[in-house]
Amino acid sequence: MSDLIATGIIKGSHGVEGYVKVASLSGELEHFSSLKNVTLVLNDKRIQKTVENVRIVHNGVLMKFTDIETPELARRFTNYEIWIPRVETAPLSNTAVYIAHIISCSALF
Repeated sequence: MSDLIATGIIKGSHGVEGYVKVASLSGELEHFSSLKNVTLVLNDKRIQKTVENVRIVHNGVLMKFTDIETPELARRFTNYEIWIPRVETAPLSNTAVYIAHIISCSALF
């Protein structure tokens, strides 16, 4: 999964249509609107999902997947991380980095 990076965490379900509440790991929200396919990861489980709709709200993101139609189904994905290709991540400021970019770096002091 080195070409993928975690961009959010599913915090629970929202509403009656099967939306999930997503917390952004970067603090950026706008890039979620352009996502079409994501990989959901929890421990050793990896599940491919197609994004049907995204709504940016004041405190995060609401995301709808094509095959999840009820809050009960959506709740099953609580605590899953949302992984996307690195090229689809939100651009960061000049002083910020994703942790995944520095994992194999050495610190000199």
